[in-house]
Amino acid sequence: QVVIQFKPVPHQMFPSIAADHWEQNRLILNIQPKEGIVMRFQAKQPGKGMRLRTVNMDFFYEDSFNVQPPEAYETLLYDVMLGDGTLFMRADQE
Repeated sequence: QVVIQFKPVPHQMFPSIAADHWEQNRLILNIQPKEGIVMRFQAKQPGKGMRLRTVNMDFFYEDSFNVQPPEAYETLLYDVMLGDGTLFMRADQE
């Protein structure tokens, strides 16, 4: 898992009482075992008043495509057998 935590803004555009707990925005890249991407940020709850809550916007391969992802290097080895070099670096690439 790789977590990228965004820097806090230099000013707060929402009142300090709008959230019980202030949390910085995060981009989370899940590599193994459940591949996917999650964006965590604070959003205003619908309705009157100003209440913020931390929410997730997420994408997981297994959930979205209803298939089990291939094992490690399975796709690359298959491409080697087919002679497809699309996912491989070449000496003339910059």
